[in-house]
Amino acid sequence: MKYILIIIYILLLSPPLFGNFNIVAILYKWKTASGVQWKEFGDKDIHPQYKGDVENGEPDGLGIIINTNKGKYVGEWKDGKKQGQGTFTYGKGKWEGEKYEGEFKDGYRHGQGTYTWSDGRKYEGQFKDDKPNGQGTYTWSDGGKYEGEFEDGIKHGQGTYTSIRGYKYVGEWRENKSWNGKEYDENGNVIGKFVNGVKIIVEPVVVVDKKPVGGN
Repeated sequence: MKYILIIIYILLLSPPLFGNFNIVAILYKWKTASGVQWKEFGDKDIHPQYKGDVENGEPDGLGIIINTNKGKYVGEWKDGKKQGQGTFTYGKGKWEGEKYEGEFKDGYRHGQGTYTWSDGRKYEGQFKDDKPNGQGTYTWSDGGKYEGEFEDGIKHGQGTYTSIRGYKYVGEWRENKSWNGKEYDENGNVIGKFVNGVKIIVEPVVVVDKKPVGGN
């Protein structure tokens, strides 16, 4: 019995004999003439610092990287690139305070995700090649909303824009512009339409109550 317990103890402390396994380590991202390299040495003020699962000398599994401008990514990795679910928060600079939560592929935003701007704007939907592509919802900080199709980061395809006051445009968009569709007021009345990008005003129908002729 004593020898059996010793063997079990040794097996628990030993790495698995078959299959791959990750180790946890700290790596630094170096940009060299031959491409990106991951090293166990570096200066965190110059090189982004990674902490997490490592396989074959690269981030692989779950990990955190902090960039030199304090931008941070927390999530899944594969072969040294962001891959799977993760959250990227921008650091100092033009996009400070902005955040993306969602799917990544080969280091880029790709799949379902949510991008939030520092002023309150938000996009929720599909991403492809690091940009909104496909179905999504863009909400302005004042509450206005667009729901529909995107292409290369802009409104393109079928979609609906609704303002906070109830004004609505429903129809086709091309390169971020209303193209073929109708405008409605807050009561659902058609007030205008677009034909090939040209706006046509729809005159309201005025109903006049006629008084009966004659009588007292």
